[in-house]
Amino acid sequence: MGIFGPNIKKMEQKKDVKGLLEALQHRKYQIRESSAFALDRIGWKAGNDTEKVHYLMAKKAWDDLTEMGGPAVNPLIQALEYAMKDYERRRAFIMERQPGNISALKNVSHIEIDELHEVFVRIGKPAIDPLIQAMKEKFVNERTNPFFEVWKILENIGEPTVEPLIQLLKDEDWTVQAPAAKVLKRIGDERAIEPLVQVFQDETQNVYSRQAAVDALGALNDERVIEPLVRALKDQNWGIRKSSVRVLKKLSWNPANTTERVYYLFANMSLGKEGTLKKDWNEIIGYGRHAVEPLIQSLHIKDTIRVLRDTRSGMRRIKLTLVGSPAKTFYLERPVGNVAFDGLIQIGKPAVEPLIQALKDNNRLIRWAAAQALGEIRDARAKESLTHALEDEYEEVRKTAKKALRKIR
Repeated sequence: MGIFGPNIKKMEQKKDVKGLLEALQHRKYQIRESSAFALDRIGWKAGNDTEKVHYLMAKKAWDDLTEMGGPAVNPLIQALEYAMKDYERRRAFIMERQPGNISALKNVSHIEIDELHEVFVRIGKPAIDPLIQAMKEKFVNERTNPFFEVWKILENIGEPTVEPLIQLLKDEDWTVQAPAAKVLKRIGDERAIEPLVQVFQDETQNVYSRQAAVDALGALNDERVIEPLVRALKDQNWGIRKSSVRVLKKLSWNPANTTERVYYLFANMSLGKEGTLKKDWNEIIGYGRHAVEPLIQSLHIKDTIRVLRDTRSGMRRIKLTLVGSPAKTFYLERPVGNVAFDGLIQIGKPAVEPLIQALKDNNRLIRWAAAQALGEIRDARAKESLTHALEDEYEEVRKTAKKALRKIR
C-alpha cells in the first residue's frame, strides 16, 4: 500500500484482482474509481452481484445500479456514509484554514451525496428497510449527517415509506420517533392519523415526539384530529397545549364551551402578539368562575409565557421613554403557573370553592399554589380545608397553609 492509499498502478501491472476488488470499497472515491478502470483494462468481469455493485458504484453507473435494486442498497449505504464523512472532512478543512468564512462552505461539493440520494429514491421500496436498519444501528448513536440524510431519502421515496414510518412511531428512542413524525407530516398520508394521535396522547412519551406528532396532525388537515387536539388543551405539558392551539387555529376550530375557550386563550397567549396578549388575558379574567378550572390546572406548569409587564394589574402595559428614543413596550417571561396564580387572585371570591377542592389535588404543586392563592384571597370559607392541609404530606404545602390561615384570621 502506498503512502496515500493502495498502489492501483502496481496492482494493475500484477493483475492483482483481489487487491483491486478491495480497493473498490475504499473510503476515497478517487481510489475506487481508479481501481474500476484498472479492472477494465485487465479484462475483469464481475463474478457476483456484490462485486458488480461495488464496480458500478466506482464507475457511478447510477442507472445500472437502479436496475439492480435491492442487492445494491447496502453497498450504496456504505458509499453514502463515506461520502458524507468526506464532505464533512472537507468542510472542516476549510473552516480550519479560513475561520469564520461561512460563505466558503457553500463551495464544498455535495454532488456525490445528491447522486446517491437520487439512486435510493429511484430504487424505492427495496431501499426502505435497509435504510431504516442502518439509521438505527449505525447512525442513530452518532447523530451524524448520514442519520439526517436517511430521513430526507425516506421522505423523498414518499408513500411506500408510510407503514415503516408508522412502525417507527413505536420506537423507544425519541430521536427516532420525532423525525418519523416529521417525515409523515411532509408525506401527508391519512393512514398516519391514528398512530400520531396515540403518540401525542401518551404522556409517558418524550415531549419532542409528542409535539412532532401534533404538528404532523396539523399538516394532515383532517377533521378527525380536532377532538383529540381539544382534549390536548388540558394536557399537563405546556408545549403540547401550545402545539394544539397552533393546529386548531389552522383548522378554524371554534370552542364548544367557555372552559374550552379559556384553555384555548391561555395557551394562545404563548403564541400571541402585542395586540392580542392584553385582549386574551382580559377575556379570561372576564369569564370569572368559568376560568378557574383551566387556571388551577396550570398552576404547576413551570414553562414560561410572554406577558405584558404586570399581570396583577390586568396585564397593564408599561411604557418607558428613553432619551432620544420612542416609547417602547416591555414584556416579561414568567412561569405559566405564576400567571395562572395571578389570574385566580384577580378573579377573587368566585375562585374560592374550586381552590378549596384543589387542596386535594394529586399534584403537590397545585395544592401548594392553591393554599397560597387562598391566603391572598382571604375568604373565611377556606379555613377548614386549610386546617386539614396542615397535615399534608409535603412540608411546603403545610407551611403555605399555615401562612394562609394567619392572613385569613
